[in-house]
Amino acid sequence: MTYKANFKNIKFALEALQQGKIIIYPTNTIYGFGVDATNKDAIIKLNNLKGRLNKPLSIIIHSVEVVDSYSIIDRQTKTKIIDKSTGKFTFLLKKKGSVLPNELTAKSSKIGIRIANHPFTKELTKQFNKPITTTSVNKQGEKSITKNDEIASSFPNILFFEDINMQSGIESTIIDLTDSKDKIVRIGAEE
Repeated sequence: MTYKANFKNIKFALEALQQGKIIIYPTNTIYGFGVDATNKDAIIKLNNLKGRLNKPLSIIIHSVEVVDSYSIIDRQTKTKIIDKSTGKFTFLLKKKGSVLPNELTAKSSKIGIRIANHPFTKELTKQFNKPITTTSVNKQGEKSITKNDEIASSFPNILFFEDINMQSGIESTIIDLTDSKDKIVRIGAEE
């Protein structure tokens, strides 16, 4: 089922996430599959859909202010994130204890965190008040699906929150901030 990605329809996304369902939502780069990142069963369901086993998933949150809820971060690193918080970056950080399930991070000591910048997704993550997963809409090893009609036809049983103005079609840039020297893991969309 397809809904417009607007504030009026956030309630449907919230309901689906609370029920452990998978949604497809817009970011300011590409669409993402989302589930409640604290729900082990939902994460397993998402990994099965994508055909991913033992690979970590990233999360998307509404604000830099909550980054330290999920990661161990110093002031200097937080400043770097603030400087690049356009939503086109995923930051690899040191995972904070057992706040998030191992199914999410594939038992890695790192967590990928993205700050929502798309209005719908920013408000969704704010209202949900928990992180949601952010991973490209595709099966493992396949190209990301970026066209609205292809997404709707490829995943007809998943709630799809469509933004007809989506432009980028390029994944986020991933930056590892866990060491003293920042490392670009994947070059993607940047400003």
